[in-house]
Amino acid sequence: MSEINESMVPIVNESILSRKNADGKLALMSLEDDENFFKIEGLAIQVWENIDGKCNIKAIVEKVSDTYNLPKKKLEEDTFKFIDDLYKEGIIKFN
Repeated sequence: MSEINESMVPIVNESILSRKNADGKLALMSLEDDENFFKIEGLAIQVWENIDGKCNIKAIVEKVSDTYNLPKKKLEEDTFKFIDDLYKEGIIKFN
């Protein structure tokens, strides 16, 4: 796959479960691999909650920027890195 760009639409793989813990962190786990799980928090949770298979990355950045007072460039970089990491781990795919 070529480099991720803002027009791409991420969607969560069907085998992934997510659960918000009492500490506010979100746990992600694959039904296919019960030995590995991931915990995310803060900005990453906001991005995760907008990965719905409908919004492209640009729209996700815009939605998250409404909540966080960060420079747009930094927010874009962090969002792209997080989405790229999720893709590489097989947690998301692209429509």
